[in-house]
Amino acid sequence: MLRLRSNELGQIALEINGDLHYSSFVLCCNNSDSSSPTITLNKSTGPLSPPTPLQTSGNPLVNSLNLSYISLLDMFKVIVTCLKQERSWPVLQLVLSGLRNLLTNKPIVLVSEGNDIVKDLSLIFSSMVKETTKKYPETLLDVPPKFTKSDFQAQIFPLLETLVVYGRSLDSQKQVRYKLLA
Repeated sequence: MLRLRSNELGQIALEINGDLHYSSFVLCCNNSDSSSPTITLNKSTGPLSPPTPLQTSGNPLVNSLNLSYISLLDMFKVIVTCLKQERSWPVLQLVLSGLRNLLTNKPIVLVSEGNDIVKDLSLIFSSMVKETTKKYPETLLDVPPKFTKSDFQAQIFPLLETLVVYGRSLDSQKQVRYKLLA
């Protein structure tokens, strides 16, 4: 999930060895009912990229251009749950590093903007840095020797920095609250 990318047209891509491979048949949507997408494509951006001859040759299902949709809301719900509940440092570190790359892909984040994803992630990251009840990193399992709170926070602050570009989706009252948490 964390290697998914999207373009302005809502096409889903998978990053493999640094290269993006876009699908002509899979689009992202921002609701949990992926059979009824809510993506609106700008007519000035042009049509979806056509399938390659290899993809269409002799396949009547592909020739009819059956599109499928992936719900980003469901994907982000899983990520939020993981950030809240995961206690294994190697797993959490993998999610945090993948999430950093995912959050830099604006189309995939903006499609889910109406679902308070940026707000949820801001709250989670702020609480991870400031949290006193969960006591990061003391409560994490399998941490490296001499792993300090500063080491843990060094993993979280870049994620908060990544969210800055989405500041418009945070109302001013919540922005003040997040500043107080940090």
